[in-house]
Amino acid sequence: MDLLLADQVVEPVLTAMAEPIALWRFHRRAGRDKAGHQFSFMFYTDDGTAQQVFARLEQHPLVIAKPAGAR
Repeated sequence: MDLLLADQVVEPVLTAMAEPIALWRFHRRAGRDKAGHQFSFMFYTDDGTAQQVFARLEQHPLVIAKPAGAR
């Protein structure tokens, strides 16, 4: 799932908004507790650009889709 999110959700946003994003990285938290693995996309930019990035990520169909079996 992490690679799917990075490739299909984050990459298009990062490509489209590369210039105003000064620094970025992906991080995958180790799963040694109940929380398990956690994928993160961290970036450094101004507040306006950050709001645009968050909006684009939150509106992506893979992000808003319900998992199989969810109600």
